[in-house]
Formats: sequence, C-alpha cells, structure tokens
Amino acid sequence: MKEYTNTTITAHQHSMSIAWKQFQFYQSLPIRDPLLGNDHPLYSDPNLTAITTTTTNNNKNNSPLLIMATSINTCLQIIDLQNVSVIAKFSILDHNAGYTISHLRVVNNKWLTVILNSTSTKPTILRFYQLNQLLSYNNNKTLSPPPFHAEVIVSSQRDNNTPLSSFDILHDLSIIALGYLNGDIIIIRGDLSHDKGSRQRKIYSGTDPILSINIVPHNNEFVLLAATLTEIITLSTRGDNRGIPNNILAQNLSLQLDGMAWDPFEFKFWVLDSTTKNLISFKLNNQREIVSLPPFLQDQGNISI
Repeated sequence: MKEYTNTTITAHQHSMSIAWKQFQFYQSLPIRDPLLGNDHPLYSDPNLTAITTTTTNNNKNNSPLLIMATSINTCLQIIDLQNVSVIAKFSILDHNAGYTISHLRVVNNKWLTVILNSTSTKPTILRFYQLNQLLSYNNNKTLSPPPFHAEVIVSSQRDNNTPLSSFDILHDLSIIALGYLNGDIIIIRGDLSHDKGSRQRKIYSGTDPILSINIVPHNNEFVLLAATLTEIITLSTRGDNRGIPNNILAQNLSLQLDGMAWDPFEFKFWVLDSTTKNLISFKLNNQREIVSLPPFLQDQGNISI
C-alpha cells in the first residue's frame, strides 16, 4: 500500500497560450503491509502514474492482477495478488519518447488499455494490448517493448498541452470517450478489437473541465454522460450533436473529479454535490432522488464515488 503524492494542476495563460504545470506539495510515505510478513512494502515508487486491477485472468492460477505504471521509461509492472509476486515488468516506450502513462484500464478482462499523455506538445496516444500476450511476452525475456494490438493517435484535440481528465470504453472497444480539462470531449468509434481502424470526432468543446464521463445504454443506442464543474450533460456518441448537448440533466452543482458513477442495474447514475454533501441520483428521463450523507461522512472532506 502507498500514500500518493498530492498534486494540483493549474493553468497559466500568457500570450493567448495555456501551459499546464504540476506542483508537488508533500512527499509520499511508503506504508508497510503487515500481511506480507516482512519490512518491505508491496510496492514503493514515487514515480507511480497509473494503477488498475483485474478480477480474473487466464494465467496459471487464475488469480487477480495488479497493474502499475511509472514515469521512468514508461514502465509497466504486473503483480499476481494471490502470490504477491511480480510476474511481468517491461517498458512500453523508449525513454526519450516524451510520454507518460496517465491511465490504465483492463476491458472485459482481456484488453489492457494504456493511455499515454505527452509531457510536451504531442497528441494523446491510446494503445491496446492483449493481457495474456503481455504475460507470455515477459517470459521471453526480451528487452524490446511488447507489440500492441491496436493504436489510436488522437488528432482532434484543441490543445495538446491539456491533460486528459476522464475516459470511458465499451467492453468491445467499439466506442471510446475522452474528456479533457479544457472542456473538450472526443469520441472514437471503430473495430479496434480486430484492429480494423477507427475514426474520431470532437463532439463538444466547453469552457469548464470535464471531470467525469460515462458511456451508457439508452433507447437501443449508447449515449454519453459528462460532468463538468457545475453541470451534467448528455451527448450522442454518433457525433451528430454539432457541439450542443442533447440534454442538460443538472446545473448549479459543485462536482469533483471522478464524482459521478453509473449504476447499470438501476439504469441511473449518482453524483456527489461537494457543497451540500448530498448524493443525487439521476435517470436519463430527468427523474432524480436526493440522499443526504450521514454526518460522519460529511466531515470527511473531499469524497469520491
């Protein structure tokens, strides 16, 4: 386990250009795990940039995996959580490529999605790896980066300096939604699971950061839910909305990063209003329900759902 470095992203405007910088306010402290039976932490690296898990996989023990990325040489480590052992470790890019792994997600327990954000002015890159091939690739003990199944270079960004803040992917990789801190939302559609290409379009360009994004089923198609600092909007994933939301489900909220969660069983989503400390559920037909958090949770400061 590990306490992560606290960082804040701020924007500085000069000569009509925006540069995003990251500031470190305090150092991280490794926390010893008493279950390991020794003085060494399961993992300790101040360069940690992304983390994800899988519930099952097709390795020998069929045990869950922990996958972590560091900024040094864009390195990935895969840990078997049942045996608490590193089973794979490799770099996916040359260390001079100018990219950092900002997001990781395992889709359908099969595809490892790696999102690379540039440390300069290069476009966002999405790479898709077959998880089982990564595990067997490590056994080859080769020094070259592992081959990826498919790749998307995002060319629709308004500004390559703007960090990616949220994203969502369908289970078959046919629709991908990307949200950025400058208010842009980009939709990518295609047959990436068979590496048959994709197309992309910027479907929304707002003024507030995109804090959460979800692709959800509605009326035999998929729509996009997006949360900004104060609003929740819906957009078509077909890209035919001409930059205008299909619907504004809520306004005058006070939302946080990753402060929205979709409930696939009730077909509604939940948001946390950080000012009122209320949990609010919405359905796409504008039905809503407000749940007040108990006092002991209201005193916890920033809460994510």
